[in-house]
Amino acid sequence: MRPTGFTVFRAALRLADPAVGTDLLKRLPEEAATTVASRYGLPERVAAALVESQPDLVRAVLAPAERDGGLDRRLYAHAAALGDPEAGRVLYNIHRWAEVAPGLRAAVLATADPGDPGWYTEDGLVPALLRSKDADTLHPALAGPFPEVVAHAVRELGSDLPLPVLLDACAVLADRGGADAVARLAEQVAEMAHAGLADTLRAAAAAPDPGAFLRARRPGAEWTDVAAVGALLRVRRNPQRLGLPCVPLDWELVRREHERRPFEGAQFIALSEWPDCPQEFVMAGFRSAPRMAAKRAARLPMEVLSGEDARADRFGFEKPVQRALASGWWSPERLLAEVAPAHRIVAALPYGHAATRTAVADALAPLGADPSAWLTLYARLPRFDGPFTALVSEAATAKRRSTRWPRPLEAAFPATPPEKSRAVFLDLLMCASEEARLAVVPHLDARAVQHLLVYGRPSERVRDAVVAAHGTPALTSFAAASSLPERDLAWLLDLDDPDVNASLFAHCAIPQAERVRMLAGERRDGGREPVGEPLLRELDGTNLGHYRHWLTAGIGSGDVGVTRVLLDRIRLHTLAGRLRLLVALGERNGAEAVRDVAEHPRFPAMTRRLIAAALEDPDPVATLRRRLEAEEQPERLAATLLAEGARPGEQVKKLLSEGGSLPWPELERAHTAAPFPSALLLELVHEAGCPRSLQLALLRTPPSGSRHYRGQHGLWWLTKVLDEGLITPADVLELSPEPRRVLGYLNELATSNDDRPRLRARFGAETRRLARTHLGADPEAWTVAVRLFPEFAGTLPELFRTAAAITA
Repeated sequence: MRPTGFTVFRAALRLADPAVGTDLLKRLPEEAATTVASRYGLPERVAAALVESQPDLVRAVLAPAERDGGLDRRLYAHAAALGDPEAGRVLYNIHRWAEVAPGLRAAVLATADPGDPGWYTEDGLVPALLRSKDADTLHPALAGPFPEVVAHAVRELGSDLPLPVLLDACAVLADRGGADAVARLAEQVAEMAHAGLADTLRAAAAAPDPGAFLRARRPGAEWTDVAAVGALLRVRRNPQRLGLPCVPLDWELVRREHERRPFEGAQFIALSEWPDCPQEFVMAGFRSAPRMAAKRAARLPMEVLSGEDARADRFGFEKPVQRALASGWWSPERLLAEVAPAHRIVAALPYGHAATRTAVADALAPLGADPSAWLTLYARLPRFDGPFTALVSEAATAKRRSTRWPRPLEAAFPATPPEKSRAVFLDLLMCASEEARLAVVPHLDARAVQHLLVYGRPSERVRDAVVAAHGTPALTSFAAASSLPERDLAWLLDLDDPDVNASLFAHCAIPQAERVRMLAGERRDGGREPVGEPLLRELDGTNLGHYRHWLTAGIGSGDVGVTRVLLDRIRLHTLAGRLRLLVALGERNGAEAVRDVAEHPRFPAMTRRLIAAALEDPDPVATLRRRLEAEEQPERLAATLLAEGARPGEQVKKLLSEGGSLPWPELERAHTAAPFPSALLLELVHEAGCPRSLQLALLRTPPSGSRHYRGQHGLWWLTKVLDEGLITPADVLELSPEPRRVLGYLNELATSNDDRPRLRARFGAETRRLARTHLGADPEAWTVAVRLFPEFAGTLPELFRTAAAITA
């Protein structure tokens, strides 16, 4: 990323003391105005006026890396107060803060001069408003200074507005456009769902003071809250996108609006988002569209969960139940005791909610630790028509109970989350006492055992009971999880069980080092044994398109079975990799094992000749080892990486994937003798063990292309090594050429969403220290630095020293 001059100017404001920053605005007014105009979409002349009249506010809004809503609102308010037509059009269409848009729009209209022709140009605000039919856009215009716009807004919105608001707008029209404008409107309104409105307007037009006439007929203090009127308009005009209401409504006035012009289904649903919405409106919305009302209504009556729509499955329970429990509108005890059918309500409960878990545990108490009662509960749950507490009571007292798990299933490989009744049963079981879980464990089927271990996160006591009851199959199904907590993974690995290891290898995200250990037959207790058939089968079935590195983990294994699978499945790219495979095989099993694979078709002809020659020697394995050592000479590896035409990324990948390592000391010496190109340094810096000297070398290297700065954080390799502490922010700032590139990285880091506040703070402190050390509080030096920055090729300290020297 290459930052613009605007970014440089803002960075200077961020680094300098506030007094120096304000002085910079005065010394660089064009840069300041251009930055404000670019950032806020304002005309240059308006931005220049803001810089001149509000320098402290402009400095405060430009300096932070991220926008501050409160400061931006203040800037927009000052911009609106200037009354500029072009700026007014921009400000009127800002939707960044929907909740304050009406206030900003009203401010634009309050300072607009109807006599300024700029408002009436083809792309001006007045023609735009006259073309609009949007309620949010036209609502502020009801009190605006343009009579033609007021009349247009009344015509568009009149039927959706309460009469007091409509009379207010007509009074504004009378004040702005006179009696003739009111008379024309009277012929156009066609009542607009307000009986007698046209006659009232005609009478007003004939009155000596039409505005006073209309205000005298306005009903008292009704609908005086502009925000409430805006909310009503959104309910009327755009109920599908209302959002969470935050504006109080007078429900008696809303009822009158309903009597005047009845609300319809979607409008009722929009109103039901208010927690204090009258229940008759809530139910009207629910009857019109149960599914949508269940998603949006703040407070449905509990009876809807047992009504006809619920029985017909016309809406889901989950959203209304979870919303009502979170707000305290419903109690979990009542839900469990009154709502039927049982399976739907317990499937919808939020089991992460403490009060809900307690209520479920209390409801399950009659089952105690009787496994037959629990099995009966599970068997009857899908078809039971009554509430949950009745189901528990029936399961606890039934004369004929289930004694075995109904419809048993084998475990899934890989593990899959429970669904439907199985998911509900697991949630219920995890709410019960540990004694109940221990009693039920021996009676679970294989799939339920897997669900309990993988998704139930049981205590060690329950886990041990599961293993005691179900043996190794339970463990292998546990190991089939896609990921496991560190504690559980370590416990499974410590078992050193062949079937468990095979399942972990095939299904679980285990470290590569553990795959290497397993394929070497090394036990966690220090022993070593041949790799078992279960693991060999999984290895043979590995998907090479995604997991080739699972197989290359066995290159140094030496196990006969692993070696054969590896040779059958993949072709090794490097001679060193092939030799490493053969040496490990020979060291573990003798020369005859090497002879057995010597003619394998995966070996290139040259490698087969090399093996044949080695087998003629008295000690073939030693001969192969010496050749491997020669192949792995650091100088030879370094030469391979630096060979003309070599692709550094591919060479490094091949070397590391086949058991090799990077010869860091030799690479350091080679770089000292002849500096590496940035393409190779880019491949080396993020590899484990890369020395600091090579990372600093890349910092000093002028960028060779976009890859130097690509990625989410610009200098894509830099954030990683900074996190590891191998280089410091001071290194980056003091050694990197072309400061504009570094500033691009700092800007991306400052605005990124990742959790690196300490790194951001360290960069900010170090940059501020450098700038203030060299530039101090001299605004002239800061000004020169800003002007030099875009094309400066040296480092940041060199830039600051140059600027200070020029001004000295």
